[in-house]
Amino acid sequence: MKKLFWIFVIIAITVAVFAYRDEDFRQMILQATGQTPAKSVVYKWRNNKGEWQISNKPPAKGIPYTEQEYLDNTNVIPSLPEKK
Repeated sequence: MKKLFWIFVIIAITVAVFAYRDEDFRQMILQATGQTPAKSVVYKWRNNKGEWQISNKPPAKGIPYTEQEYLDNTNVIPSLPEKK
């Protein structure tokens, strides 16, 4: 009985590690269980000074913009560049 318990524990840990490290596997598990992470849309455009603007609302009409979709549990802030 103890062998069966430890086999189950090892399988559970293996599945947990794959789910944590592999995004595709994690998405497959979430879809199989009926859970899907919430998504957000952000809009990105340049203002009249040439500076980038990012918002959860689109700019005024006539201003070209791009739309990007992110999972709510994703960090959308870029990291600092590495010092050389």
